[in-house]
Amino acid sequence: MDPFYYTYVLVLCGVPICFVDDEKLRRQLQFVYFSFILTFLVLFGGLRGPFVDRDYANYLQWFNDIAHRDAEVSQWLWDPPFSVISYLVMSVGWPFFAVTLIFSALSLSLKWYFASKVVGNRWLTLFFYLIFCRFYIVSDLTEIRVSVAIPLMAMSIYLACMARRRAAVAVYLLSAAFHLSMLLVLPVFVLLIAGVKFRSRLWVIALAPLAFVTWLKLQSLFDSVAVIYRVGRFLAPNSAHDELTLESLYFAMLVFPAAVGAFFAWEKLSLHHRVAVFCSALGVSVFVVLISNTVLASRCVNVFEIYQTMLYVVFMQLLRGYKRLIYVALLVVMGFGEFIKEFNLVNRYTVVDPVSILKNPSVFLLIAALVLALVYICAGLLNRSVNLSLRMRVGLPFPRIRVKSDLLLLKIASNRGVGPG
Repeated sequence: MDPFYYTYVLVLCGVPICFVDDEKLRRQLQFVYFSFILTFLVLFGGLRGPFVDRDYANYLQWFNDIAHRDAEVSQWLWDPPFSVISYLVMSVGWPFFAVTLIFSALSLSLKWYFASKVVGNRWLTLFFYLIFCRFYIVSDLTEIRVSVAIPLMAMSIYLACMARRRAAVAVYLLSAAFHLSMLLVLPVFVLLIAGVKFRSRLWVIALAPLAFVTWLKLQSLFDSVAVIYRVGRFLAPNSAHDELTLESLYFAMLVFPAAVGAFFAWEKLSLHHRVAVFCSALGVSVFVVLISNTVLASRCVNVFEIYQTMLYVVFMQLLRGYKRLIYVALLVVMGFGEFIKEFNLVNRYTVVDPVSILKNPSVFLLIAALVLALVYICAGLLNRSVNLSLRMRVGLPFPRIRVKSDLLLLKIASNRGVGPG
């Protein structure tokens, strides 16, 4: 059996933690689970062999160009973070897999941090399971720059909703530096910075005529952007194929969270969740407009899928009793389907040449630093799960935070007429 399946099973083991009612015990289990699974996934993704994913060779060539000072100016400008990280790794004499380790650690820790901020603690492991199924193979193991840019973009939107404008602008610019596709979210970000609260569902409904007008102007728009570096190849006729349609199950999964959020749960949602609904609907609109070129459509809609995934978990608060259990089971099945779909895009898993690791023993220091950093992050955000004796033994100044229970959040939400988040 391919190691990818064992990885899936390990991540799936975290879902039952959601049903532990004792909050202290649940946080203890979360600390153990995330400390292990984040470390494992970082090493699994960062130390993969060169033939697992389709983009590895391109990034390796990019790294070699930088190492031999053959990189063009456009390569540096296209993705400054990747270029800078590659240059620093090359400067200390580390091989390319050190770059993939760093990107894997950044991507997974940022996604986990975002998840811990936007969903209730009870459903944190379920949300992480869905994120893994949807993003791990296609992003963390393939499109490594996008895998870092998307959670950074999502955090910038969250900070903007919390009225932390300076931090939001800084994080958003960083996300765009990692990948320019984050500019698709720029209109939403500007509206939030300007103080728009998205109180009316008309914001979502208005996307339909806007998408129609955009579709009418589609060809002239393509002609305008086709000259941009590395964009034209996605607009070429041979890039389009018919594997995705408006009748596909994938499209239904995109529409569901936007439709439920806009027409059934809008009044119960917080600002951030309403923005998530709007972003989900925007992703659907982009998909419909670009459906004639499914490669480009899927690339663009990927930017918004973290919100669609989040809303599937947010809607959990609308259900009670056995309906909630059935819904969780359906989400697990949906996640498995996503995992299988992404699994078919890669080859059998292999690891990098062990000799290259042994030739660079200093890389073990990088691995140790990443592991300690991940455990520290887990301890910091889940510090109520860490026994005081552990804090004394490790001797790290874990930040103390005030955590409200799901029950209190729901009580506050019912009084204010909004959902937690």
